[in-house]
Amino acid sequence: MRNRNLAITIIIGIIFLLQFIFPEFFASLPTHRLFTNPDSNIGLLITHWSLLPLKISLAFVFMWFGIDNLAHPEGFDNIGDVFLEKLGIKHDFNLQTFGRLQGIVEILLSIALLTGFYLDLASLIATALLALILIVFWKASSMFVRDLGLLGSALTLLLITTGGK
Repeated sequence: MRNRNLAITIIIGIIFLLQFIFPEFFASLPTHRLFTNPDSNIGLLITHWSLLPLKISLAFVFMWFGIDNLAHPEGFDNIGDVFLEKLGIKHDFNLQTFGRLQGIVEILLSIALLTGFYLDLASLIATALLALILIVFWKASSMFVRDLGLLGSALTLLLITTGGK
């Protein structure tokens, strides 16, 4: 557990520092230009900095569960059956592979949230993933309130990055 916490902290720290080491790369990203254009409203600059805690906290959660899904894919044997059964999908594939794939998606999602790389797409995927988890597991999960809060955070980020479109 301690090693996982350390690994997540190091990964998030490295990605955060990369924004300062390679500002040209991050400045070239479409969502980054929206917030750093000198001709834009000062409110956009304030919005950029106010989004930082939201992006970091969501990225931390996705990184945590992504690493956990990669380290312990056997948890998907039980959860995956319930999930797919509620969706009405019959399967004959290895659910541990699905768990690993979800872990990879969650880690990539956390990196996208931290770097701002396609932030609008990342927030859309985060919102869809959390909404699907809530819909399927709302009765089975004692963490409904936590998941609802995460969904609200992801939805807020989506609305801000897409301009509410």
